[in-house]
Amino acid sequence: MSNSSEYAKLKPNHGIQISRQIELRPVASLRPSARNARTHSKAQVAQIARSIEQFGFTNPLLIDEKGGVLAGHGRLRAANALQLTEVPTLCVAGLSAAQRRALMLADNKIAENAGWDRDLLAVELGELTGLLDAYVYLSLGSIDCNWPVCMSS
Repeated sequence: MSNSSEYAKLKPNHGIQISRQIELRPVASLRPSARNARTHSKAQVAQIARSIEQFGFTNPLLIDEKGGVLAGHGRLRAANALQLTEVPTLCVAGLSAAQRRALMLADNKIAENAGWDRDLLAVELGELTGLLDAYVYLSLGSIDCNWPVCMSS
């Protein structure tokens, strides 16, 4: 977006307000949703934690105005595992209970629906071998372990 008026055109017109500021909030003040259908294994939480260590906390948690987590449950678990005291958040206010639940599902499912350019991914993984922390590389390589680039080590 080149200016705020273009962004304003995209803002929902039914009372939903998205904060324009990423705010650091205490981890202890955030409440994971008991209705979050997405699961995170211990291994995946460890992968997220290693990614945070390697690259920083690059994706803020989406929260409601009461500190309820809408998106980022795995990142919150990783932050706890890393004993972080604060995490970046972006507040989405004005959602109904049904909208909060729908956003939690949509945030995960829409990303899951994306695909991979397998040829380009193989090139990227091949060129990054040895440059990335081995743990991060293995988590990337597990996208499809039948690829020769994943089997070469």
